[in-house]
Amino acid sequence: MSNQLSSGQGRDINVPAGQSLAVSSITGAYTATIIAGAGIGTALATASTGGATYGPYAGTVTIRLTAGEGGLIDYDAAVSPALTYRGKVEYVFNVAGDVSGPVGPDGSILALSEVTAYVTRTTTGTAFSGACEFAGYVCTVAAGNITVYDNTSAAGTVIVPTTALAVGAFPIFGAGTNGKMALTTGCYVVLSGAATVNVLVG
Repeated sequence: MSNQLSSGQGRDINVPAGQSLAVSSITGAYTATIIAGAGIGTALATASTGGATYGPYAGTVTIRLTAGEGGLIDYDAAVSPALTYRGKVEYVFNVAGDVSGPVGPDGSILALSEVTAYVTRTTTGTAFSGACEFAGYVCTVAAGNITVYDNTSAAGTVIVPTTALAVGAFPIFGAGTNGKMALTTGCYVVLSGAATVNVLVG
């Protein structure tokens, strides 16, 4: 388990022979200098905003690690150091008190939704070959009917029974839902007219 230093804090870390010191700047900068052992006085990092692994060392060294003003530094000394810091998540709430989304590192609100790939079909054919997830379809040009199969041909398990097309979005589990249905063989779309359908599959 790693440790943290914040804004102006420093620590002298003994790194035994054969071990390394891993450091990562979560925010801000850090400095690292060897203050005892081989290489005494060597500046390993000065106002570094990235991260690095220092070592392994042949003999024991002591490294002074200091977090810069406003910084948060994660570090670990071991044969195989592991940085395990997990920050606290901040959330934004809507007027009803529901979570609108987490706040990103840059202060923006991250959406609580999943992006779905799509394949545009203007004729009958395979939208996806192999196991996939089907979320529904969006019709942009309505003409005729649509039928969707869990297959790579017009046979097998019917996922969307023959339905007259209308312009709009049609999630697999109904309006206002965002679920997906697992298909095992593929996604085959039959269009009876000159329609344009974006099949939400991937």
